[in-house]
Amino acid sequence: MGTPKNLISFQYLKEGIELYQNSFDTKTADNQTKAVWFSLADLKEFLAYAESQSKAKNITVSGIRFHFIAENKTPEAINLALCPTYEGADDKGETKQISFDPLQSETGKPADLNGLITKAEKGSIISSVMNNGFRCPSEC
Repeated sequence: MGTPKNLISFQYLKEGIELYQNSFDTKTADNQTKAVWFSLADLKEFLAYAESQSKAKNITVSGIRFHFIAENKTPEAINLALCPTYEGADDKGETKQISFDPLQSETGKPADLNGLITKAEKGSIISSVMNNGFRCPSEC
């Protein structure tokens, strides 16, 4: 296995962390999420699940999008929701990576996450979007 092409320098990481941490109101900075952790087993399970569910519906997964979400109705409790993407075209015919839900998709027809979110109601059906990361600070 070769070296991944998307590796970054420690300086780039340091500057990004500092910019993120300094970008929030000082009232929430102490308890603002600084990182989100997922177990390797959970990530592997999710990736295999997304691929198998998509393959069964004849949809090719092009990647995974990490959506920022706030938990517990508090903006400082940021977490990540992982969602498979497929390569599709927008209204202008430009190629885009589009988030979708394999469970709600039909064969060859990915169910666009934006459309599903728009129709979502309290107590609605479970999605195939993963969110069980542990937030730092507070949980790790």
